[in-house]
Amino acid sequence: MFLSTASKKGLYKVLLAACNNNAEKLLNKKLFFQSIVYSRVPSLKFIFFLIFFVLKGSIFSKKKCLNLKFQNISIGRFIVSEVSKNAKTFYKSHIFTFNFFINLIKAGKILRTCDIYLRKKVKVVYVDHCGYLNGIIFSYFGQRKKVVFTNNYPYSIFRIDFRKKKNFEFHKFENILKVKYFKSINTRQKKNAKKTINKMSKTPGKYLPWMKNTKFEKKNIDRIKKYDYLIYCHSFTDAQLWYGNDGFCNTFDWLKFTLNILEKENKKVLIKSHPNYFNKMMGERSYYDKLIFNLIKNKYKYNKNFYFINEPIYNYELMKKISKKCILITHHGTVINESVLFNFKSIASMATFWDQKYKISNTWMNENEYKKLLSKDWHQLKYTNENDLFTLFHNYYFHKYSYHGKNYWQKIISKTAKINFVKFTEKIEYNFDTMIPQKIHRKIIQKLDKAIMKI
Repeated sequence: MFLSTASKKGLYKVLLAACNNNAEKLLNKKLFFQSIVYSRVPSLKFIFFLIFFVLKGSIFSKKKCLNLKFQNISIGRFIVSEVSKNAKTFYKSHIFTFNFFINLIKAGKILRTCDIYLRKKVKVVYVDHCGYLNGIIFSYFGQRKKVVFTNNYPYSIFRIDFRKKKNFEFHKFENILKVKYFKSINTRQKKNAKKTINKMSKTPGKYLPWMKNTKFEKKNIDRIKKYDYLIYCHSFTDAQLWYGNDGFCNTFDWLKFTLNILEKENKKVLIKSHPNYFNKMMGERSYYDKLIFNLIKNKYKYNKNFYFINEPIYNYELMKKISKKCILITHHGTVINESVLFNFKSIASMATFWDQKYKISNTWMNENEYKKLLSKDWHQLKYTNENDLFTLFHNYYFHKYSYHGKNYWQKIISKTAKINFVKFTEKIEYNFDTMIPQKIHRKIIQKLDKAIMKI
């Protein structure tokens, strides 16, 4: 059986056909396709587990919720990520608790569903959106040595054969997303990486898919030269904890923690809103992210040392204005790419898309390590390793199977169907199967199948 969390609709019609075809070649047998049907109730064992967790009072602790495990699966991390999609959870603690409880029940239903399909001898599983509740499905079948397919930025489609011991590290979903550490690149590749980072900082919409519809404004920022820190905010409701658990439930808690520490240290801080807070193409997400940002802004409005940039301005222009001794802080942002060009020191979480072997920032893995970094003066922090940064950038940006590469799975589809990639992503993403002739449809599946084999 080939089990899928997605149905054969839109893009998934081709993607799932290619994955199914690839799996049949791998296992040398025909596989029956099955879209997942969820159980209506959790198992009795999980119900007792849930009752005990609630009665013990652990559900009222965000930390205990975050670190919750069941049968060696970190279900808390995936539940908290799902809960964080709801903007209301950032306003009242009881809303977080209620939504966590509801999604904890859903997690129980998911686990029972997995048990049922395991007894039906499922061989292969396709799991979409693994950073949310579906991450439980990914972890479950990974631990039971099945073949699992998924796809996510910055690369293309992943096939993980958990029957092989060498793939054990991928039981943690974030390890799939992290750009692996490779040896140094050559001089030409370094120059290309540096040149592209420079272009990206000036025109991010042309290089970053989530910024292509973002409109920027020019702002007089001459008065902000003497700040100690510049903090880059992230979306509060999208893709929380996808790159691992560093002790914070979401970037909202991370930002508050950071500001509280720096307020006590009497530091001068710039807080830059994410440009997509003002991107109407992002729909409700940008609307609620902006509301949450304003919630934090209002909390610290009487602190004269804090300056909130509440407009979508170019980071390139901002970094030209601030002092070189201003420390850049990001949780997991691509601003790290730009920091080396302008010779800044930076601080970032290890829960991000690169392997920890890349020495490209001053990094932390938990709250205590982060607090220690925030207490250090500028001269105590390290500069970014330029060679590692360019190597990292080359390994994810110029990789042929990355979003920007020629063999990215959606580019294979658009090229085969002879449709401009930009038009494809904007207009055909959900309905292209009704627009493409069956003959081309088969060619796409064949090419995707080959791409999966190479990946």
